[in-house]
Amino acid sequence: MLAQLGGPAAIFVAALMILSFVGAETNMGGGTQDRVVLGVRFLTPHPPIVISDDFNFTAANGVRRGSGSPADPYVISGWDIDASNAPGIRVGYTNASFRIDNVSVHSGGENYSGLVLTRIPYYVPVPGGFGYGPMRGRVTVENTTITDVATGIAAGIPTNATFQFNSISQVHTVGIDVSGALTYIDLSLLISRNRVTQIPSSASALSLYQVQDVTVVGNEFGPSGGGGIVITYATVVRIYHNNLYRIASDAGWNSNTGNDVRWDNGYPSGGNYWSDMGGLDQCQSATQKECSRPDGIWDTAYAKIGGYGGSDRFPLVGAFPDLDLPTISGAPVTSAEPNSPISVSVDLISSHPPTSLVLWYRPVGSTTFESADLNSMGGASYRGVIPAQARTGTLLYFILARDNASGQSRAPQSGVYEVDIKGGFLGGITDSSTLVALLSGVAVLAGALVALVIWRRRRSGRRETPEDMSPREKKEPPENP
Repeated sequence: MLAQLGGPAAIFVAALMILSFVGAETNMGGGTQDRVVLGVRFLTPHPPIVISDDFNFTAANGVRRGSGSPADPYVISGWDIDASNAPGIRVGYTNASFRIDNVSVHSGGENYSGLVLTRIPYYVPVPGGFGYGPMRGRVTVENTTITDVATGIAAGIPTNATFQFNSISQVHTVGIDVSGALTYIDLSLLISRNRVTQIPSSASALSLYQVQDVTVVGNEFGPSGGGGIVITYATVVRIYHNNLYRIASDAGWNSNTGNDVRWDNGYPSGGNYWSDMGGLDQCQSATQKECSRPDGIWDTAYAKIGGYGGSDRFPLVGAFPDLDLPTISGAPVTSAEPNSPISVSVDLISSHPPTSLVLWYRPVGSTTFESADLNSMGGASYRGVIPAQARTGTLLYFILARDNASGQSRAPQSGVYEVDIKGGFLGGITDSSTLVALLSGVAVLAGALVALVIWRRRRSGRRETPEDMSPREKKEPPENP
């Protein structure tokens, strides 16, 4: 095609094609929704990295750019690191800001960890003597894949840190291991949107030891043959909107001697999704005693958390979205006609084979929910049918999808869809073509009745009298000329 255009036109079209390709690639990397780790690409092999002070952030140690300030952190990215003889990346005793981004660490086995971040601050004067001083820098680990290592991320006193969008699997000890200090330094640590999977019986997904001010939100932990989240001597910890799968024992979600450790974010935000949780979702409100409709939160708390950890007061019915779980999409039904079946169509995208897709609905005037399967229509399309409603009013429904990895999603994420069953003109007819057809039929019937009346009068021989005529048809005698 470019050859046919020739000259400047060909160059112009080619430039547009290149720009459109670059724009598409750039869009793939932008925005929170596109940053869940699906794999690391275009990495360059690099030996294990060791940075032991502020002066070791060099190109030889894998630093691509940056000055070490919070606004311009050192960036370590684009490396494939074999950890079979040493931890993949070790950083310690520094107050510099740095970011580890798009790195793959693997093959450490039982002996070596993926990332070891010993963020111990300098021993500095503090009120009352000497002690640990506050960190000036920030630490970020994101979009990194860690597999087959002793511990995925081992972090000591990681103040002002964020671990997000990382994929950790096949660890032999702990997926993410965070330890603090006896003085309970305020860490301001965020652990978000990470996936820690394929955990053997000897390991745990997350360990928090002697920490303060940690938020664990939107992660996927499990399936695991061992432990889940283990919290010891911790305070001000928030754990919510995580998807927690198939942990071997109840003690897998443990909280020992913790203070102010909360496993939910209150109502209506909710807590976590637990794959072994079941029960009823027919009520709403913070007390779960207002039973007019479901709200996507189980009516009872999740109480299998060991130690002193309390319970998840508002466990989620469906898994929290954007974590490679079944995705339900499609425009909800908002209105329907009486006495007509209601068809509900959705698309289901699932990385694991789906095992069920169920439509739960509450008929008009009922107080209980009934179920109907959504059947495959080919590809990702599914359709289910709610029986016709004889009454006008409001019908409620929601959809639950489950896959063979114990993943479960709900649409909508909370609450229900509402369908207005209302009667339109002429007994509930709201479709225009049906209304036209009905009116045409009425007109034909009326014409037939008129013809029948005329025929019967003629057959009886009755002559039309002036009383039968309309006022316009009557001929009044003329007035005196």
